[in-house]
Amino acid sequence: MMKSLLFTALMLLIFSTCNWAQQDTTKSQKSTWDYDYKNVVKIGVIAAAFSNISVSYERSIKPRWTVGLNAGYKYKGDTPTLFGLDSTSITMTQTGINGFSITPETRYYLKSCENQSPNGFYVSLYMRYVNYSTAVNFIYYPNYPDKEVVNNIGANATLNEFGIGFMLGYQLLIKERFIVDFIIIGPRRSWINMKYEFDNNVSEEFLTTLEGKLQEVVDRFGFDHEVNIEKSGSREAKYSFNFTNVRFGISLGYAF
Repeated sequence: MMKSLLFTALMLLIFSTCNWAQQDTTKSQKSTWDYDYKNVVKIGVIAAAFSNISVSYERSIKPRWTVGLNAGYKYKGDTPTLFGLDSTSITMTQTGINGFSITPETRYYLKSCENQSPNGFYVSLYMRYVNYSTAVNFIYYPNYPDKEVVNNIGANATLNEFGIGFMLGYQLLIKERFIVDFIIIGPRRSWINMKYEFDNNVSEEFLTTLEGKLQEVVDRFGFDHEVNIEKSGSREAKYSFNFTNVRFGISLGYAF
């Protein structure tokens, strides 16, 4: 998918450059700041495929510069395989992830071939905050490999992410007001805080086992980071880590 987006963006650049060369002299001399439509609202297309409603607003503030805000709401979903917990002594299932995300950003457009609204290739700096939660159930065998004794432990899990990164993209203008925004790639550094609030008191042995299994999850990312669960009482456990994440997508918009 990433290669396809890159190819599409390059073809759009060629098309837009040729289109710009054919414009009349009066229009080409128009200031890139003097947009006819300085505001753009957009709806995420790819996000919808991941059960995520994503809405963005972008506003021109000075020549080639814009600021924007994206708000997303995730109404269902499964734990990504990379974060999954499925071992011999402890497994985890969940009922569905829901929560919200907020992503402010600022963009710089490298070249504007049309003057109706911001368009063309851009670079962007952005921050991202995510708050997701889900109900989970742990199946724990305290005497493993003996599975005669089974503990079912329910909990509410919350994930908070704070990230900062940059993006490369292309915003295509169609018939003056309609927009297609291609986020080609947007790598970021993310800091994650996880918390489990258990339905009942849990043992130190369970928390120690959980800590070891979560360490295996973090190790999948290849980072030298030690998981230490903060035990704020026997009904709560917290830990944190960081890793490199990425943002991409396609949005459809309207300028006004």
